[in-house]
Amino acid sequence: MRGSLLLLAARGRGDFFENCDGTDETCPSRRNPRITLREAEGREVYFAAIKPGEFQAMNGLQRVHALRGEYEESLRWAQDLLAGSKAEMEFWRERLRRPELSATEEDRLRKLLSGSTELQAATHLTAATLLVSLGRKDEALVHLDGAAVLEPDRAEIQSRRAQLLAELGRPGDAALAVQAFLRHTQLPFEHPDVQRAYDLLSECERAAKREASAAAQQQGG
Repeated sequence: MRGSLLLLAARGRGDFFENCDGTDETCPSRRNPRITLREAEGREVYFAAIKPGEFQAMNGLQRVHALRGEYEESLRWAQDLLAGSKAEMEFWRERLRRPELSATEEDRLRKLLSGSTELQAATHLTAATLLVSLGRKDEALVHLDGAAVLEPDRAEIQSRRAQLLAELGRPGDAALAVQAFLRHTQLPFEHPDVQRAYDLLSECERAAKREASAAAQQQGG
């Protein structure tokens, strides 16, 4: 299968550095679209001065190291952030199970849980992008799967999963991811990204049939 490219719903988001416009949560400059490498180097001093367990600092360090091209260090902070935000999510869920919650308190806790969930999904996406840059696509897929569990209705995540699964030679799974993208995307049918998705779907389905046929011949032969 040739290298099928999906730029579904987010043109350029697959390229972490060259096309990042600061609007995507996987972009290192999400909180400040005008951040530069020089500014990032200065901010590292600021982030290092904050208590290590604070998620804002960990998120900042993750983005700073990514901007500096220090991918492994960025990934280390991403793993710490994922572990911490997962524990925080469990804490908010536990608080939400209390029977005496008022409506106001429940709303506040749900917003906190939503924020933790968004942070964890964004961190998974950032880690996946860095791992693809390092050529570690299998590990990147694990992070994309993690993001998909957290935000199953998010079309962008499914588009990235579809592209990576196709590149990894898993056409059947890639087809399922494309179908998920098509279910959740808000783009009109005639949009070029949607048309590319249908092209990739057809390609993956053909490849999956070829694989199934070859496997059947081997079993019968």
